[in-house]
Amino acid sequence: MRFAGRLDRATFTATVDRRLTTIRQAAGELALYEPVGWSGPRRIGSWSWTNDRLTAGALRFGEDPWLEVITTTGPVAEVVIEQRMAAALETRGPREVDIPVLDPPGELIAEVDAETRRFDLWPDGPRWQAASPPIVISADGFAPAGIRLVRVAEIEPYLAATRATLLAQYDAA
Repeated sequence: MRFAGRLDRATFTATVDRRLTTIRQAAGELALYEPVGWSGPRRIGSWSWTNDRLTAGALRFGEDPWLEVITTTGPVAEVVIEQRMAAALETRGPREVDIPVLDPPGELIAEVDAETRRFDLWPDGPRWQAASPPIVISADGFAPAGIRLVRVAEIEPYLAATRATLLAQYDAA
């Protein structure tokens, strides 16, 4: 029987660097967005592939509160369900979680690249999700009103911040 142990720092760093290289190479396939004028913490959010094909990429802003802007190549409904299920599982046990209702109870008017867009909105207390293809916004503690997004021109600051955060967390543990 083999027991899992902690990776040494060199192996951990190499693993982080491989993952960030994969994201760096794929980043040009999606339009990625950030809040206009954001100056707080930023990093890579959730990224996913299906059969080696990039299906979603996200950038995350803040710690607590936080906002994540996800761009998907597929239906936004799938991303919204995943986000809402994850949020429900954080606050309730698996047996207490219902399949989230997909019909949005509200709407959000947001600005994307200086154009006004309508998003479907699912408010769940301090957490909420909003979707307007191909963008899904997931947030906790941010007010949904007044969201203004602009396309990201350079992903390197996100990669560097993510690497620094992960290595700092490793060193602190």
